[in-house]
Order: sequence, then C-alpha cells, then structure tokens
Amino acid sequence: MAINKKIIVQGASASSGGGTAGALTLELDASNVDSYDGVGNVWNDIHNFEFTPTTDVSQHFSTVTFNGNGVNGASTEVTGVGFKPDLVWLKVRNQSYHHRLTDSVRGVDKALRSNTSGVEVPADDYATLSFNDDGFNYRDYSQANAEIVAWCFKAGGTAVSNTDGDIDSNVSVNNDLGFSIVGYTGNSSFGQTVGHGLDAIPEMIIYKNRDDIRDWRTYSNFLGATKQLELNSNTPVATYGSFGNTEPTPSVFSTSDNINDRATNHNGDDYIAYCFTSKRGVSKVGSYIGIGDDMTVNVGFEPAFVLIKNSSSAASWHIFDNKRTAANPSTAAIYPNELVNTEADYDGVFEFTSTGFRNEIASTSLNASGDRYIYYAVAKNINETSLIPDTDLILSLDASTYSGSGDWLDSSSNSYSGAITDATWQQELGNHFNFDGSGDKISIPMNMSGAASIEGWFNLDYLEQNGAIATKYGLAPLARTFAWFLTGSNNVRFANYYNSSGHANAVNFDISKYCSPNKWHHAVHTFGPNNRPTVYIDGTAVTELSQFDTAAQNIAHSQPSVPLVLGDFHNSNLGAYDLEGQIAQFRVYDEVLTASQVRQNYNFTKPSFPNQYHSTSNALVTQWDAGGFFSFDNETISINDAIVPVFDRPNRTLSVWLAVGSNSGYSVPVILQGSDLDFGSIYIQINHNKAKIKYQMGFGFVEVVYPSLASWSHYAIVQDATSSECFLNGVSVGTSTSFRNNTFAGTQFQLGGDATNVNLGYLGDINKLKLFTETLSSEAILSLYNEGH
Repeated sequence: MAINKKIIVQGASASSGGGTAGALTLELDASNVDSYDGVGNVWNDIHNFEFTPTTDVSQHFSTVTFNGNGVNGASTEVTGVGFKPDLVWLKVRNQSYHHRLTDSVRGVDKALRSNTSGVEVPADDYATLSFNDDGFNYRDYSQANAEIVAWCFKAGGTAVSNTDGDIDSNVSVNNDLGFSIVGYTGNSSFGQTVGHGLDAIPEMIIYKNRDDIRDWRTYSNFLGATKQLELNSNTPVATYGSFGNTEPTPSVFSTSDNINDRATNHNGDDYIAYCFTSKRGVSKVGSYIGIGDDMTVNVGFEPAFVLIKNSSSAASWHIFDNKRTAANPSTAAIYPNELVNTEADYDGVFEFTSTGFRNEIASTSLNASGDRYIYYAVAKNINETSLIPDTDLILSLDASTYSGSGDWLDSSSNSYSGAITDATWQQELGNHFNFDGSGDKISIPMNMSGAASIEGWFNLDYLEQNGAIATKYGLAPLARTFAWFLTGSNNVRFANYYNSSGHANAVNFDISKYCSPNKWHHAVHTFGPNNRPTVYIDGTAVTELSQFDTAAQNIAHSQPSVPLVLGDFHNSNLGAYDLEGQIAQFRVYDEVLTASQVRQNYNFTKPSFPNQYHSTSNALVTQWDAGGFFSFDNETISINDAIVPVFDRPNRTLSVWLAVGSNSGYSVPVILQGSDLDFGSIYIQINHNKAKIKYQMGFGFVEVVYPSLASWSHYAIVQDATSSECFLNGVSVGTSTSFRNNTFAGTQFQLGGDATNVNLGYLGDINKLKLFTETLSSEAILSLYNEGH
C-alpha cells in the first residue's frame, strides 16, 4: 500500500460501536486508507490493524530521570535523551521547587514556571544551560538528593523567521512530532495572527507572556477559540477572547481581540507559544467525557507521556509518563500547576494500556461522570528490538524454532524440553502446535515456586467449552502449582496454587470480553509475595482481580514431580479438558514482570501473529472509487479462505453496505458457501426482475423488496444456534429457523459473484463488510447502520 498521512480520529472508548470489539473478525472498509488507498490488488482487513508509524518517537520525545549533585550553580550534564532537545520541562520531584521550562527559541538559562503566572526568570536554579546532542546541561542547586524528571521535546533546532501572520514570528518546528515553538512580540492590535510553522492546524496551543505576570492561556480545539484554560491554574474552562475568538488555520493562530489582555498580545511584550497537533501513531491531542467508572481512552498507541485537564470542573492538570516508577510508571502523577513536592499515586486508578490509557474509578481529576477532559499524549516507541532480558527466564518455547521432529526444545539455560503427545506442528500455517481436542498435549518436566510470570501466545477454536491451555496440576492437592483453563460458558480461570492443601488464588473472568475464537492472543499471568496476581491479555491488564491478596496467597507451590503441560491436565481423569486450539510460544520467569515489561514482550512478538484476512483481486485499482467503495460489473473479490472456518459457527453476524445497480436476472454480491460448513452457507442474492433481495442462510431465507436502485443500504444477517434474523437499514425484516447447511461443490467466500456460476455476477457497489463471531443485538445492528457506508 502507498503511504498516506490521513489521520484516523480515535474515539474515547476501546469498544466498537458495532458490538463486542473482540468479536469483530473481519473488517473491509474502502473508505479507510488503511484498508485500501487506491493502490495495489489487496483489500486489507483492518479488524486487528495497528498502525506503525515510520517515525521513531524516541528520537523526538524522551523522559529522563536523574539526581542533582547538590552543587549550587554548577553546570551539570544530563545524557541519555537520545537527541538534541529544543524544549526541556524540568521538575524536582521530592522538593517544593517550581517547574522550569527552557526552550531553544527563547534561549538557554531563561526559565518559565508553569505553576505560576510570573515572568521569565534568567539564571534560574534548574534552568537549562545548553542543549546537547544527547541531552542538556542545567544549573544545579545546593539541594542534596534532589530527584528530578525532565520531559524533553525535539522541535526544529535553531528558529527561523515566519511571516505568515500579521505579526512576524520565530519558529522551531518538528512536523514528525506535530510540535512547534513560536516566539513573537506583541503589538496590541486586535485579532492579530501569528505564523506557527506546522503543516496542520494546531489542536492545542499554550501561550505565555514572558515579560508580564499573566496566566498561561491554553487553547484546545475541543473547547473552541472563545474558551480558555490556564496551565498554571486548576480552574475550569472560561469564556474569554484571548485567542481572538478565531480558530487556528494551517498557517496561523490568533491573539487577543482585547487591548487590555496582555496574555497573548500587548505592545512590546515578548511571548512564547507551544503548538501541538496530532500525528498518527506518534502524538495525539484529544478529549473524552468521563463516565465515573472504569473506562479506557483509545489514543491509537501506547503512551509514553500524557497531559490531562478536566475542563468542566476545578482540578489540577496531571502529567503521567512511563519512566518515573519501576513497577507501573504511568500511575505516578505530577501537577504542572502546583509547587508540591510529592507525586500522586494513582495505582489502581490510572494506567497506560497498549492503545491508550485507563481510568479505573471515578475521580474529579480524571474521570468524573459527564465532565469533559482534554489531553495531549506522545507515543512510546513500540518497535521493540528484543524481548526483555532473560535474567529471570526459566523456560522459553518458540514453535518457530522447532526442528520438525523430537522434543520441543527449551531455549533457556535450563533445557526443559517438551515431550509431544499427538500435537501437530504447523510450520506453513504459522509455526505453532495444533491441539485437536482428543488427548493432544506437550509435557515439560520442570519446577517453579514462589513468584512467577507465565506468558504465552494461544489461539482457541472455542471459548464456550472446557479446555486446558497450560497447567502444572496433579490429582493430589499438594501436586498443584498453577493452571490456565476454560470452564465452559466463556469462563476462564488463571490460578496459582499456594500451599500443599491445593488452595488457589484465581483470577476468574469472561474470556469473551478480551479474546475472540480463532484469533491469536497474548496472555501473561504474574504473581509474587508482594504482587497480587494479575492477568494481562494483549498487553493490557484485565479489570478482574484475584480472589486474595496476601504474601502467602500470591505465590506458586513447589511440586517437582508434576510436569508443566500445554493443552491438557497432567492426569487424563481430571475430566474433558483437552484443548482445541493452537499454542505458539510459552515462557516462564521466576520474577514478577512489570506492566512495561509485559508490553515490551507483547510488542516485540505480536508482528508474528497478525490475525488478518486480506482480500485480493487483480481489478481492485479499476474497481475502487475515490468516494470510498468498490464498484462491481461482474468482477469478483476473493476473501482469504482462512476466514471460513473462523466464521463457521452457530453465533455469527454478517454486516455489509450495498448500492444495487440496474441489471436483469439474479446476482450475488456476497457469498460464503461450501459443503464442509457445519453451520451453513450464508449469502445475499438479488432478484433484479422482481426488485427483491434474498438473505440466504443454508436452506432458510428471508426475502424483501430492496430500496431504490443505486442508493446505499445496510444489510445484516444475525444468527444464533436456533434461528437467523435479517436487517435492512437497521430494522428487522424477518427471521428464519431453517439455516443448516445446504450442498455446494467446494468452498468460497467472495464479493461480486459466485465462482461456480458466471451468470450471478453483481452490478453495483459494495463497502464496509464486517464479520462478527457473536450474535449482535438489534441495538448493535442499528449502531452499525448509523455509522454510514
């Protein structure tokens, strides 16, 4: 695909409006540049798509922590930033000292303080004295044991003149990060504009008068140019004219239309403005509405830095980053508008996730019901080059290194090799072992005790039936160490057994909240004396807690005689827990991994498990319409056959948009069929002579008159184990209770026609095909319809 700079706006929720996010199994959308951009012969499935920017974020933003040396006035060097910064925002974390912001446009040794409205301070303690290739020098102070954090931003180096606005400016710009530093001198004229240098409209601007005691006026595109926040204050949004009541443009921003407001434009005063705009996968200016309960904000990447403000109520600004604490760094907050010498501990309240950040409880600062919040986030560089160090690694199995015969060899230093019983190695299908539910297992003779982190990649055929993923569990109570197993009805149990009586401390949850069948998922189970058991799915901790939380209950009981078993329990008479699914990697550490370590392993290994079903046609370029859809005139698009067994299940939903063209006879715009499908073929057929459309589900069908020709309409088929319900434009149009398989020769999943009958070619337009491996509600179908084509 060609590269395109289109920015996809991320919503405030992790869930799709069309139903359970985890159940979405296929998404083809010609109006989305990631699915198709007019180039090539592949229509990309984006249901599991994660955009990877070409920008190495670590070369544009960095958080560093260090200790002062306590020598008053000394020029102290800080390295490890990774680039030459243009803005250093520094705060002493354990003392009541001001925030210091120094940038390359104003020059070194000139500090502004975000927690006050005061003027620029030359020769200030902790001000930056030089910007170096890998960091900076700062002016130290005679405070022993000062713990310091610095947030470092790269702009464009030496400022250049910009004449785009009414007032000339000096700008240093980084369009990879979406950040510019703008210096200008006011003239007191109403509504003056200033060039900002960015290649897009600024979405957040922070202004400061360097020469006068004025608040840090802050603009957000989510609040508008008539509203303002103040970086140095906890006050909510206020109506004021600091930004000339005029929205920024791709070249300029506006200043006060009030001659008495010195905050953004007064004659002769010098100003600095920090401008931010979103860059996909790199940075995000956004907003969300609090719900007062556990919520996840999806920014499109794992953050390294987040700045948040409640704009509706009085609450301090908050900064979170991924460097200041060891266990889960993102739980420690610093307040830009306060002098305080402590960091707020938001453990159990706030954390970064692999796609954004999570507010777990109600709080005015971060998640009050109905309150609007604005934020600025910068991504962590997730292009990991390795797993975490193997210092604590005691087992490492990777099917991609399997020789094809003999035991599955452990690559840790312990050589705990796995004896394979009937599980089959699938080299061509993704380097994994397949377990068919009839006694397949892999046994690894090893022991573990105390603290542990257990990690694996698995792909489950079914979520609703029993199945053991990984266990170290014998019949006798004293023979139990841990177990991951499905217990039916979508329930899963991750348990550590902590004593010789076989007592368990388990994390139990509905696995369908986090996983889908026939999709690869990454799981990590951590526990230790000082760490309550936690389960991570695809890099993010589940919300459910373990049953207990004491040092004696958070450990694994030692039992050397019982092997670790993949795909089953050690003893076959424990019941029917034979796994149906695949396992590709499995690792055990004898230490509790931090959240950032879990995500490092997830990010490094996930490219091997893409979970996508792309579609192909040699005619895609000619069929594609720049309006965001594909036009068909007897051409076909073949969907990856691997999706067929995934979608062949009793609970499923098909959703598609069609604009039917004028034709005669019959045509088939969407068809999935085959004699080997247990739960029936499914397709949509048009009878042009009678102006009717038939939803066909095996032997059953529903037929209705289709809307006017060439008009876009939404069609959906929703099935469970007993019936099918059909929808047209969000409204139910009929049900059928007969949908088991009818007979066809071969298997196909195509758009635009039937490969076995050339007379059924479709004339018309198609877009937004989505498949779900669950029975969507009528409300979810209406939501899909409301999305539009």
